[in-house]
Amino acid sequence: MRERWPPGWRRPEAVFAGLHDALLVGYEVDGERGRLILSLRPHHGSAPGPFRIEFEGVFAHRFDAPLLPAIVLDLEQAPAQALI
Repeated sequence: MRERWPPGWRRPEAVFAGLHDALLVGYEVDGERGRLILSLRPHHGSAPGPFRIEFEGVFAHRFDAPLLPAIVLDLEQAPAQALI
């Protein structure tokens, strides 16, 4: 069965190319504006240079291993209830 994405959406690996195995070296949370900013550094050639990913409309976040730097395997979207 072929995956279908809503119009205008791209597969996660296309949006976050270079994310897998990158090092999370810092992050910023703005609870009033609902923003989460991840600062990443390439690891094992995962990307050509340091980069940031910014999320808007974030109500909560969770890191399984919050120590920095941390190797990023992937990102998952989940309902806020799942984080409680």
